[in-house]
Amino acid sequence: MPEKDTIRLAYQPRKDEVMEYHVVTSSLQHVREGDRAATHEYCLEMLIEERIVREVPPDAFDAEFSIREGSVTKNSMTTPLRPAEQTLTVTMRKNGEIIASSVRLPFVYPSFPERDLSPGDSWRGSGEVLFPAGAPSELRGKKRSLTFDYEYTYEGLLPIGDLECAVIAVSCPGTSLPAGDNAHAKITAGGKVFFAHRQGRLLGFHMTTATVIDSGDAHVESRVTTKLELAV
Repeated sequence: MPEKDTIRLAYQPRKDEVMEYHVVTSSLQHVREGDRAATHEYCLEMLIEERIVREVPPDAFDAEFSIREGSVTKNSMTTPLRPAEQTLTVTMRKNGEIIASSVRLPFVYPSFPERDLSPGDSWRGSGEVLFPAGAPSELRGKKRSLTFDYEYTYEGLLPIGDLECAVIAVSCPGTSLPAGDNAHAKITAGGKVFFAHRQGRLLGFHMTTATVIDSGDAHVESRVTTKLELAV
């Protein structure tokens, strides 16, 4: 029997349910290659619709995602996004593990352990950082992304509106990884997840990831912040 103060986190999909998420991803990048240096700023803002298509026994479900509207701002130049004509299809277990995906999602769903949790309990997850478009030539044509581990920690419950939400801290205090031939990367990350545990619904999260990549006389520093909120 679960203890009184414990909870179990899981998504609770309902067929034909539709949710909209407001997603903003901003990036600041400093690039130095030899005696050349540049700074790039980028912001992607989207309204994404998620529709639950069907349950997939025993413990998974299919969901479709589509971009309803959005814009891209690069170095102060803003371009509107056209609504997506095609949907992205994802099969996900109720613990948040992605089983199959037609394309890479623009954000990562938090995953949960299949056990009861008390405040202070932790578990491991994995994340991915894409190499920025302005990466030095030493890195082009090599690895397109880096995968790293981070830690979730359940902090406790917080009322948000009429909902009781689990607050989960996400952290990666500093991970060093090979990033290709003669290249090295260091990643740090941190953020919070807000999950309505009784409804089994993601309310939002914010995450900041800092990456430093060195390759010979090339050096890239980038800071990416993603904020997702359930639209009401």
